Amino acid sequence: TTEIYTLSLHDALPIFALLGLGLLAPAAHAFDLSVDAYYTADASVRAEDRDTDNTLKLDEGSGEGVRLVAWPENSPVFFSAELANVRDAESDFQIAEATFTETARYQQVRAGMGVINRSAFYTRFEVVRSDLRSERRDAATLFVASTQRESTGLAALVGIAGALHSRVLGSIEVGYQDLDLLEDSDDEAQEFGRGFIGTARVDVPVHSRIQIFGEYRFQQARNDNLQTELSEARIGVRFNVL
Repeated sequence: TTEIYTLSLHDALPIFALLGLGLLAPAAHAFDLSVDAYYTADASVRAEDRDTDNTLKLDEGSGEGVRLVAWPENSPVFFSAELANVRDAESDFQIAEATFTETARYQQVRAGMGVINRSAFYTRFEVVRSDLRSERRDAATLFVASTQRESTGLAALVGIAGALHSRVLGSIEVGYQDLDLLEDSDDEAQEFGRGFIGTARVDVPVHSRIQIFGEYRFQQARNDNLQTELSEARIGVRFNVL
């Protein structure tokens, strides 16, 4: 069967809001707008149960995403929104005599604002909506068991961006996120927890309005009994629309 994931209106509001901002910008001549479209060529999800020391690693995932960044003219403030999908990360394992296949899909919607200073250092803050869906199949009986975790939290990040070469740009960003901070839940097993996030990126301009980029993102979150890690290798194109 084919499962289609539909983005809820609640999750999509930050994307639509920034899109509307971009549509209004040409009339006001007040914003610069960039659009990143990327493909996640390789992704893995690692989950470790800290109570039982059992670790499950799902590899060979792929996905896609889009990121919008808007800069008001003559202002150090910028706004961003991102939708990222990872799908089809999977692993085969055995329990007793049975063989199982576990697959995972991970989606994040991120929206926030930041401030950049003259030395190319910047700080930014984001609201983060996370959704992790996993499915376990028994190869013999075709029995399917599925689980889902979703929550809303906040992230605080610092970074630096600059020229690595006359034709190469680079940036690195690190931060801390609490993925359940805005969620009112009494079930700790369903929480993502808190942890580190880091992104490294290299851009190569090919036109005054087009850049090709590659980036690697790693994020980790842990609660009292579960630690989850997500790593993504991406390649994409930035369009400087305005």
